[in-house]
Amino acid sequence: MIDLYLRAGDQATMDAALLAAGLIAEDGEPVLDVCLDRIGSYTIVTGYDGGIPIVEEHSEYHANVRVLSDFDQLDAVADIMIPPPETPFRVWMAPSLTT
Repeated sequence: MIDLYLRAGDQATMDAALLAAGLIAEDGEPVLDVCLDRIGSYTIVTGYDGGIPIVEEHSEYHANVRVLSDFDQLDAVADIMIPPPETPFRVWMAPSLTT
């Protein structure tokens, strides 16, 4: 299993890389053994100034990908991969273990 944190300038760039890596199908849906969390752009309230929120905007297109099987196409997403964030905006639920 591998988790990928991805950031691209826009959704079209993200989708082109995901498709080239074999992580999504032509319809934009994830393929078998791939979980895709499309975050898009987002904002975070970083504090308050006299009760008014101070907002940090992240206008790039973000996505998290969890690949449950072997994955050897990192080169296809290398340009949009980012290091795992210290405090991720969203995270995957831990995989459950069944016996």
